[in-house]
Amino acid sequence: MAAENSEGPTVGFIGLGRMGGPMARHLVAAGFTVQGFDLSDEALERHRAAGGLAADSPAAAAHDATYVITMLNTDEALQTVVEDPGGLLEVLQPPQVLIDMSTSRVGTIRRLAQRLAERGVPLLDAPVTGGAQGAQAGTLDVMAGGDPAVFERCRPLFAAIGRKATYVGPIGSGLLAKYVNQIVMAATFCAAAEGLALAASGGADPGKVYEAISSGLAASPLLDTSVKAIFSRSYGQGAELSLYHKDAAYALAAASDLKAWLPITAQVHEAFNLAMRAGFGSGAGSGVAQVWEQIMDIQLQPVPQEQHD
Repeated sequence: MAAENSEGPTVGFIGLGRMGGPMARHLVAAGFTVQGFDLSDEALERHRAAGGLAADSPAAAAHDATYVITMLNTDEALQTVVEDPGGLLEVLQPPQVLIDMSTSRVGTIRRLAQRLAERGVPLLDAPVTGGAQGAQAGTLDVMAGGDPAVFERCRPLFAAIGRKATYVGPIGSGLLAKYVNQIVMAATFCAAAEGLALAASGGADPGKVYEAISSGLAASPLLDTSVKAIFSRSYGQGAELSLYHKDAAYALAAASDLKAWLPITAQVHEAFNLAMRAGFGSGAGSGVAQVWEQIMDIQLQPVPQEQHD
């Protein structure tokens, strides 16, 4: 069923949004024939303009493709694309490979892998980190779980969209690695807000506090990003609050299944939940900081220089 042309293997790409669209474009630039599908006509038109082919359904995108990639917003969307009547579960067959590059639930990906294995079709869970900026630049990092031999077969695709691909372990391991990434990032957003809130509540200048710690062991690019978002009041920009909220929920669901203890993640999820319920913007770092500002009745802003003079 899978076809290869003179330019290279054919890839079916399902989900051409902020992340998937640029990823598909990089695959086209690398010489792959990319049959894309998205519910958005605008996304399909951008894909055509980049040299891709447009399909009218996920099944059509997968037709004659050597590799099929899904890059979807939610776990529910992945289940729909794979398991609904006429979905990928009905049309995929050896030697095709399904690669889910979304951030989905470990339980879902393991169940889908088992169902696809009954058809002789391997599944890799290969989520990415780097955000929309990394997708545009082609500098995403891939973390993959599944059969290591299948991972090696897929390396050329990963090389086209990112700077590094790491095999982590059996199916579901890529998602667990992505959860670790999201937990560390979200916890840093919250820690930066909480620490600066403590300083501000005692009369210290948050800007000077950050300056004081920015060259010590607490310093990191992630801390810089978090504090910059807080100070700039960029509530609608940067990493999306809703995505971190969702990913923390997925991590907690995995912890429940695995009998793992994630007390920090539970607190972080609650902070993000409060920020979303209060409508504190869509930016993760700045939005969650508003929870501390509201509860403690403070402003997490550097004191103007003239007030120091």
